Amino acid sequence: MFMSGAIDPASRGRSQLDGKDLMSEYLKLDLKLIPANNAVEAGLHRIQMLMSTGCLKIFPHCTSLLAELRKYSRNENGQIRKQDDHLLDALRYAIHTEKVMRPCRPYEKPEVITSMNRYWQPT
Repeated sequence: MFMSGAIDPASRGRSQLDGKDLMSEYLKLDLKLIPANNAVEAGLHRIQMLMSTGCLKIFPHCTSLLAELRKYSRNENGQIRKQDDHLLDALRYAIHTEKVMRPCRPYEKPEVITSMNRYWQPT
């Protein structure tokens, strides 16, 4: 197995081209995928919080992502305009799904040294 991943929940929908859903096709290839958290408002809030605290930094050469961030806006009803936002969606999925995706290492109890006899000592 290569690695775990998150995928847009819309991937469960049927393709207009061949009627297959993308999620099933990837699972047949033995990819470990979970549907990403698709909560837009909460995801954007988390991105803003991480950026404002310095926990998330976007390099200046990520020009397309930065352009999407600058263009993000709301309509007159206060709803987010969802257009030209594929990179921002990917970032949002990664941020929102990161804790689920990151494997937890089991706690390993440190070895307790009870004697120095097993270590090299000068003669």
